[in-house]
Amino acid sequence: MKKSKAFHSALLNWYNPAERPLPWKGIKNPYKIWVSEIILQQTRAEQAIPYYHNFIAAFPNVEALAKAPLDKVLKTWEGLGYYSRARNMHAAASDITSKHKGKLPASYSQLLNLKGIGPYTAAAIASFAFDLPHAVLDGNVYRVLSRYFNIASPINESKSKKEFLNYLNKVFAPKKAALFNQAIMDFGATVCTPKKPFCSTCPFSNDCLALKLGQVNELPKKTKKHVKKDRYFHYLLVQNKEELLIQKRTGKDIWQGLFQLPLIETSLDAHTDYLEASFQKQFKTKTLIKLSKLEERTSVLSHQNIRTVFWQAELDRKPKHSLREALWIKKNDLSTFAFPKMFDLFFKQFSLI
Repeated sequence: MKKSKAFHSALLNWYNPAERPLPWKGIKNPYKIWVSEIILQQTRAEQAIPYYHNFIAAFPNVEALAKAPLDKVLKTWEGLGYYSRARNMHAAASDITSKHKGKLPASYSQLLNLKGIGPYTAAAIASFAFDLPHAVLDGNVYRVLSRYFNIASPINESKSKKEFLNYLNKVFAPKKAALFNQAIMDFGATVCTPKKPFCSTCPFSNDCLALKLGQVNELPKKTKKHVKKDRYFHYLLVQNKEELLIQKRTGKDIWQGLFQLPLIETSLDAHTDYLEASFQKQFKTKTLIKLSKLEERTSVLSHQNIRTVFWQAELDRKPKHSLREALWIKKNDLSTFAFPKMFDLFFKQFSLI
């Protein structure tokens, strides 16, 4: 108990909200807190700010998000990646509208029942919006705890979570949950940083076990990542005067629900003649003038590397096709559709948008 009081007293004495201003800090609006927490799951705080403002401007409340077409939500989310987060928010907004009268429930357990909301996000909303006594455990908090208590358990293993929660609850201040949660996350982001932490000015330097044992730079521990899978995507730029052929991705795979150019995926890199033959099968035309390579790039995702080649398909007439979820659009309308980020770079490079 003494150590708990000493920890949260030192933390709250250190904390100054004005030193790291963020648009979602200190607010009590549960919807805006929810939006910020989902965006922050895979995005650094400073990078998240313009996306947060854009999303709130497009969908100012739960009802607006629930009524919006999914394509519009995905387009607004464009650039943040991990599009399943946006799809889950859209689905959850519908549930909140129908089951909770358009307001996020002021209950940790009910928040957990919403699609896309896990223990961390539920704790964040519950504490920040409703002052409920739930501690948050994000990457910054893992790092602070692992060093302060010298915890060697890998933070990227699910079995370690209970151990870290036990340590967190030892130092948590339930009567000041929102203040404590924001303070410890800010502390991890600004003092107990991943590299070159500021140990000389740290208020916990006398009690930090990792510092005493010379283990600061070794913590937190992570198990080695699995070998990433390589995939080879060949995208075809098919144009007809001022029109462009695009296709919506379906099925449970990366970028679900986003648009792309017509795709040929191969297990290894492929020669032009093979791609021309594959192209011939997709399009009901016997006349393929030529296929010319425009650009190559690699997208590094969490579990796979996407090796991408963009090809120009030059045809003598507007081709018929057997592609599912494909449509011809005017080039001027291209920017209204949601694409994976690499397409935005490609379209700009080749002056398509």
